[in-house]
Amino acid sequence: KYRRVIGVRVTIQKLFSGQSLIKYEGIVTLTPIILFNTYDIIKKNMNIKKLIDENPVGSLQFLVFYQCFILNMLDGMDVQAIAYSAPEISNEWAINPQTLGIVFSAALVGMTVGAMFLSPFTDRIGRRKMILISLIMIGAGMIGSSFAQTVAHLVVLRFLTGLGIGSILASSTSMVAE
Repeated sequence: KYRRVIGVRVTIQKLFSGQSLIKYEGIVTLTPIILFNTYDIIKKNMNIKKLIDENPVGSLQFLVFYQCFILNMLDGMDVQAIAYSAPEISNEWAINPQTLGIVFSAALVGMTVGAMFLSPFTDRIGRRKMILISLIMIGAGMIGSSFAQTVAHLVVLRFLTGLGIGSILASSTSMVAE
């Protein structure tokens, strides 16, 4: 059933790797562990795009879509949480609204920086890893924000939260698109 092809240099694109389509170039050795029969792909010159387009959307793809949707909702929840708590922070710390504007801006600057400079690393380390790293940054920033004692601490933690949100927005969008 499985044929052995040794010494043939081919390019195979793995579909189910957790990242986007990954190219594997090298000598092909077929074993029963391989997810799909590589010999058939080489023999039939199968088009990966056609394979994806012709098959129906599966339950795993729906699960990924809904998880990314929920992660994108973190952006709105984060903005609403700081806006809701801003009057209490202003009263408790006796700071003016202009200073709170800096706190709000730190998250937006973090989102911009995260989307522009962290998201490109997604192609190197993988979508899933980048989303997990972003979730850690978001969680650390949000939890840390609740323990902040000064405006400077809050600005830094809001920037960290924004970095994670910006990165996760771009990473999850590309994951759903794939």
